Amino acid sequence: MDEVKKQIEQLELFNEKVHEFRASSFAEAIFAPDSGINMSFGVGKASTIERRGPTMDSIKAWAPSIRLLISAKDRISFKRMKALYAKLAACGKNPTKGATQLLEDAELFLATPLHKVTQINIEPVQINGKEPTVLEFMEQFIYGDILHLDENKRPNYVSWRNQPVIFPFVLNDFCVLGAHILNFALGLTRHNDEVIKCLKSP
Repeated sequence: MDEVKKQIEQLELFNEKVHEFRASSFAEAIFAPDSGINMSFGVGKASTIERRGPTMDSIKAWAPSIRLLISAKDRISFKRMKALYAKLAACGKNPTKGATQLLEDAELFLATPLHKVTQINIEPVQINGKEPTVLEFMEQFIYGDILHLDENKRPNYVSWRNQPVIFPFVLNDFCVLGAHILNFALGLTRHNDEVIKCLKSP
């Protein structure tokens, strides 16, 4: 398979998977207007914290999708797509500027300290005594419980899960961050469509 065919295949695979992710029950629930946290406080009655949005089953089904986008090893990860666009830009024949900027923004988002995105900066959400980045936070869920039981990541996840006041907020943040990541991916599909047309044109 020649280089151009490989590039088209990677771009089309990314688009195919991202559109599947958007059609998932997780995406439908997290983008619903009533998704989020509802807290109730009152004199003489117990306070309640209710999380509305994706179910645990849909979150677990969604986790492999997140991993495909944020794990550097996966073929359609943001990192691999950024490398592809660097090659496409070097040719000078394809509209790559918008996609390159979007991928840089996605990379910056994943490297952002968690509290700057979620407004949560409390000790139970620290990892080894330090505030995690968005990527590190997402990896605690993905590799600490949902897909793997990584011995280095699971203790932090279990610590969060065992705190009933904290965990609904932490789980909601995982879902909201997943939605942000999906939005980056959906934006990239539009750039991919333009490049695919250019690559397929005579």
